[in-house]
Amino acid sequence: MKKALFVLCLLSLAVLTGCAGTTRFSDFQVEKTDAALVATGAVSLQGEDGVLLTIQALKPFSTTLHLTYTKGDGDVSVALGDSRQAVLEATAAEDAAADLPLSLSQGRNDIALSGADCQVDYTAVLDVPDFTLVESFGTGTTR
Repeated sequence: MKKALFVLCLLSLAVLTGCAGTTRFSDFQVEKTDAALVATGAVSLQGEDGVLLTIQALKPFSTTLHLTYTKGDGDVSVALGDSRQAVLEATAAEDAAADLPLSLSQGRNDIALSGADCQVDYTAVLDVPDFTLVESFGTGTTR
């Protein structure tokens, strides 16, 4: 009985430890309009990157990401792949905005937020000059 209780305690501790520090999305979606991809949602950043938008591009193209956000205190960075594009101020912000010029490459392009212990509500609008350049898109993942 003691061994079973000990194993149960260890399993519970492992589950609790594994849940701590996990980036999580809520209420996320992506829509295609006539001239853009629009991703909306909320992400609790806990050390892992939160991918707001993934675009599978058939050819490279230049674009602009229009990001509107509300966030709590904490450093948050916006990245395209492994390249940091901008840092959102560390102080809490309500209805803040940033326009980021981006150069998407052929293949998979992840636009992500990274940070720790910060909640971000966002609307990300990515201008798409020609949808024949986009094979697929998605949102709301971690990496």
